[in-house]
Amino acid sequence: MPDHSHQAKSGGGFDKSAFAVDWDNEQATCPRGQLSRNWGPLRINDHDYIQVRFDKATCLACPDRPQCTTSATRPRALALLPTPELHEIQTRNRLDQQTEDWQRRYAIRAGIEATLSQNVRTWGVPP
Repeated sequence: MPDHSHQAKSGGGFDKSAFAVDWDNEQATCPRGQLSRNWGPLRINDHDYIQVRFDKATCLACPDRPQCTTSATRPRALALLPTPELHEIQTRNRLDQQTEDWQRRYAIRAGIEATLSQNVRTWGVPP
């Protein structure tokens, strides 16, 4: 899935890819060089993630805050996939999705999926 965060959609914000993640030391570094304060488990819709949070005072004083979060009072937090391998796969796939070659290939797939979906919904044809 593409990154649906506000930062990614705006095109000018700091999405997850702007943060360096150090899995061995369980820390992330923001684009301004600040280290995360907390690293711990997170469960969203029965899926495991790692939640990384930054220091509130540091985030509130940051001049790049508008590119990082829309919250007026809370620090930036990241939800990472639970292993470095999965995180790297997601990051690489999201970069690939930006290429013309990927978009061209996906356009073909999207057309086929729409046709199958229409047949299933309209005629009850099993997928």
